[in-house]
Amino acid sequence: MYRVELIRPSYAERFHCIGADCEDTCCQGWKIPVDDDAYRKYESLPVGSLRAAIHSVLERTPAAEPGSPSYAVLKLPASGFCPMFNEARLCQIRAELGPDYLCRVCHDYPRVPRRIDDLDEQPLSLSCPEAARLVLLSESLLAPSGRPGYATWDDSNPGFEPLHNYFWAIRDFTIRLIVRRDYPLWQRLFLLGTFSRRLDAIARAESERSVLHFMREFSAALDLGKLNAAMESIRPDLETQLEMVLRMVSLNKKRDVAPRLADLLTAFASGIGLSRDARHADLIARYQSSFQNVYKPFFDHHPHMLENYLVNQIFGCLFPFGLKLTDPAAIPDCAEAFAALVLQFAMLKGMLIGVAGFYREGFSADHVVATVQLLSRHFEHNPRFLADATTLLDERKMNNAAGLTTLLRN
Repeated sequence: MYRVELIRPSYAERFHCIGADCEDTCCQGWKIPVDDDAYRKYESLPVGSLRAAIHSVLERTPAAEPGSPSYAVLKLPASGFCPMFNEARLCQIRAELGPDYLCRVCHDYPRVPRRIDDLDEQPLSLSCPEAARLVLLSESLLAPSGRPGYATWDDSNPGFEPLHNYFWAIRDFTIRLIVRRDYPLWQRLFLLGTFSRRLDAIARAESERSVLHFMREFSAALDLGKLNAAMESIRPDLETQLEMVLRMVSLNKKRDVAPRLADLLTAFASGIGLSRDARHADLIARYQSSFQNVYKPFFDHHPHMLENYLVNQIFGCLFPFGLKLTDPAAIPDCAEAFAALVLQFAMLKGMLIGVAGFYREGFSADHVVATVQLLSRHFEHNPRFLADATTLLDERKMNNAAGLTTLLRN
């Protein structure tokens, strides 16, 4: 029998909004969809100032069906702030009526609700500063909050079964790989890429091994260190890596950005010496110096921070299935899911290298939290970012094992 623990993001239970004390706000800059349950509650409010205020900005979405999370919207003024955001930096609806009257998206955020095999779980969106602190700063993020559950499979039958049937086994393998520190983090990701591509081969019936047999063999190879020499022979390509980071950072960049994001981009640029007249060789030298002298020593001392980031991302995107997990007939593209994870991680790593170069000996966990939060807010909530970043990979012919490794290896 093959038996694994159900590894789940129970840390979300520890999240608490800090309200007006937050350095950012989730009440500005985003569209506010209103589900039909909340819409009906707002329609039935008693006559008064709050009802009038809500109804002045509440607008039905054309042709929206009941059950749609965007049954209506709250129209935003030119400031981009939610019209229910009051002078105390709090939601007026919540202040007067309580959390049960919030629309679904506001009630859940920064939690990302998922339901898998009749189990509910809630990874966190790191675009919330307090969620980013909870995830990144915890040295025991995956400590169970209760009695762990387990899943078992009969691995005596090597016959073909859809990958969906092995979601919990694949998640268990993936998370345990990310947090095992006998390999450097870039090598763990390299190995995850190999794992993902081989899962695709199994899903396409190009391999005679079953999923469970493959994972046993892969785990044995990791324990014996059989892949170390091959990975160590891979040389860094910092020129290509930095070019891709700079191009990704420029994607969907608005002319006017929020002040905190503008400060972050300035720190990054200064940290690598980026200017109109900067020489290319000098940029690469500054980038590598920042990595070697500041970034690497910091994360060698705080390895849990980037591990926790990746673990939360894996939970959030249902790696490597994505939304295809809910469709048993769909064939997942595990390599595509891996590429998306690498793109987000590579941009974060590149930004952190620049920020570390700017602050030097003053570089701290607070800077890591701020960088993760601001990048998540600006890029991950942008529906075009991953598509455009993937196009960059395709244009450079880097959407393959060698190209993605270039983004990981320093």
